[in-house]
Amino acid sequence: MTTQQAQGVAFTVRVDGVETVNNVLALLRARGENLAKPLGEIGAMMLTSTQRRFETETDPDGRRWKLLSAETVLDRIGGRAKAHTKTGSLRKPAARKVGAIAILRQSARLFQSLTYRVGRGYVEIGTNAIYGRIHQLGGQAGRGKKVTIPARPYLGANTADRQGALEIVNRYLAGAS
Repeated sequence: MTTQQAQGVAFTVRVDGVETVNNVLALLRARGENLAKPLGEIGAMMLTSTQRRFETETDPDGRRWKLLSAETVLDRIGGRAKAHTKTGSLRKPAARKVGAIAILRQSARLFQSLTYRVGRGYVEIGTNAIYGRIHQLGGQAGRGKKVTIPARPYLGANTADRQGALEIVNRYLAGAS
């Protein structure tokens, strides 16, 4: 579940809706267990999974993010004049820069702002970066909302994440810590 905040965006992993995890957590609660520790482990696992998505430039289901627009690439390498020779070919320094451009990691601020928070029965993974929402969901941005930013989802849980969460909860249910 993605929640929108005044600033940033968050993905909340709740007990609700995941029957197996819900049952196991209910058993832990019935034993009087403090769920902060397993939920904290789930949060750390989800944070690592989300950070990995920035490295692979993929959404939670493994689909590649939309490529940067040509205008964005030119802007990042210093503009058309610095990027091209008089004959129109790409200069070597510009070509090296193009190869090093990472999607959603121009300043690394969004990546570095990722965090998780444990609440009563849930873990929330997100960012307080104001532009985190537009990158997650896509939409119009810029002056006059004239620029379309494609959605590049980085928050969310895939099958491996859910399996990892279940393993963490099962380990706590079995008494391991």
